[in-house]
Amino acid sequence: VQDSDGEKASNTFVLTVNDINDPPEVTVSPNPADPVAENTSVEVQVKIRDNEGGGLGIKVVSAENTQLVPNQYPHINIESKYGTEYIKTVQAGQETIIPVKITPAANTSGTAKLSVEVDDGTSIVEETFSITVYAVPDAPAVSDITNQTTEMNTAASNIPFSVTDAEGGN
Repeated sequence: VQDSDGEKASNTFVLTVNDINDPPEVTVSPNPADPVAENTSVEVQVKIRDNEGGGLGIKVVSAENTQLVPNQYPHINIESKYGTEYIKTVQAGQETIIPVKITPAANTSGTAKLSVEVDDGTSIVEETFSITVYAVPDAPAVSDITNQTTEMNTAASNIPFSVTDAEGGN
């Protein structure tokens, strides 16, 4: 510093800049906008990135309609082996892609909203997506019929059997 008389003075000090946590980033692609047939799985790619790197907790849950997509393995499956929760170590600043397989409950249809949470130990971020499953007609089932014997030119007696339809129709 210099005053108007030309006199100078100085001082030194230490300025410490503390790092703050940047929350992780998460996106889901493709966001399955097209409906899928019942009894069909769909795979989405969860893209995560964290400026600090390290272990990230990943959780995928059905936020709505757990009858369609129950919150358990094998209905939600991270990297084909980890179920609904997983810790993934990522490199600082690099995008990592994690496959997540969604398998709706058998013979169900409707729409389910799912949530992907990523936790870096300080911040939790969330991305949601929906999956729509349409019903597919199932063939009726006929019970086993035992072998029958009758005399020629003689009507067989009543043959017991039953027919069922998964959709409950006629």
